[in-house]
Formats: sequence, C-alpha cells, structure tokens
Amino acid sequence: FTQHDNALNFNLVSQTSELLQCLCPAEADADMMDEEEADLYLMAINLLTEFMQGPCSRNQEALSMSGYIGTAMKILRADFRNLCREAGKDPYPPLVRRIKDGLMTGMV
Repeated sequence: FTQHDNALNFNLVSQTSELLQCLCPAEADADMMDEEEADLYLMAINLLTEFMQGPCSRNQEALSMSGYIGTAMKILRADFRNLCREAGKDPYPPLVRRIKDGLMTGMV
C-alpha cells in the first residue's frame, strides 16, 4: 500500500474496516445504534465498496483478512432495535435497509 509522493502511507482499507469493528464490536451494539452512528457506518460501508471495485485484488485480499466479514455478519443478524423504535411504525426503516444492502454489496 505504498502511496507514491507521500511521506506517510495509510492502509485505508484496513483502517476503515477497523473503524467498523470499533463502532460495532457485537450484535447488541448494532441494536443500540442511533441515526448518526448508522450514517457513519453506512459511509464506511460505501467507502469499502468503492475500494473493492476493480478488479482490485490487493484491496479485496486486505479486506477479506481484516475481520470485515465477521463484523458484517454481526450487523446482518442485528435487529437495529433503537433505529426501528425511532422510525415509529416502520418495522424495517430505510436506513436499516441501506446498511444491510451496503454490507451485502460489499461482500459480493
């Protein structure tokens, strides 16, 4: 992950995956996620999806070894109780749908 013409190199794929793991280390954390956290999570998912567009085997390999799949599976199993409660009568709010859709798109 050498970034030419830069004094410092950053592995944005791994760092973004680590951010997701910190935001949601367990399924219960997704249940308590508020709208701001969900928006941040969705932005990170979309960024990782952009990194995977390709073919970009180096980024794909880095993501597959970063723990992203385990984190994604926790999120996919979550009920997002807090977001559903905030949405009122909608049992499956659009933000929850976008998160789960983004996770699946990033894994495909």
